[in-house]
Amino acid sequence: DLTVGQDAEIIRTGVPCDSVVEIVDQNGNLCPIGEVGIVRVRNSYIARGYVSNAEATARAFAKGWFFPGDIARWGPRGALVILGRDDATLNIGGSKINATLLEMIAKTVPGVNDAVCFQNPIPATRHPVIAFLVFAPHIDRFAVTEQVMQQVAERLGHVFARKNLRAIDKIPLTADGQHDRKACQAMVLTQAKADGELT
Repeated sequence: DLTVGQDAEIIRTGVPCDSVVEIVDQNGNLCPIGEVGIVRVRNSYIARGYVSNAEATARAFAKGWFFPGDIARWGPRGALVILGRDDATLNIGGSKINATLLEMIAKTVPGVNDAVCFQNPIPATRHPVIAFLVFAPHIDRFAVTEQVMQQVAERLGHVFARKNLRAIDKIPLTADGQHDRKACQAMVLTQAKADGELT
């Protein structure tokens, strides 16, 4: 069955007859109920990859598992709650981290109304990930920012420096209503040039 939850997430319920479905973190560890992670699927007849597409195969197939590209969590009574797609992968020092997962973690912190994470476009930076945060009104932004840094560090390891968590009134969107990460990167470059950080 398929229903839509209160926050517009897709909820799928049912028991697969011959497949194992798991939600795991970036290191392949199983996520407990309610924790956001990456969906992977395995069965006896799963394909080994895509035809003539080594890059897509490397991204979606690993150690007998198929990664369909969904970010999800387990809901009540075993419901699979699909929260988004795994298309926004950030390469951080050789490690791949999902931007959507970072955003979900940031938005669990009270006082954060919205968040977008993206690769820092400034070359040779010591802080490779930037997050734009939309704060709720009348909150202690310093304290909320500290909580975001702490939550991300606890779940994924150290990712954010304070200077790369930036307040914004409204996150730019694409034509289909998704976070526009390229527009966010352009904003960072424009500001860096204005500040004299880039020539």
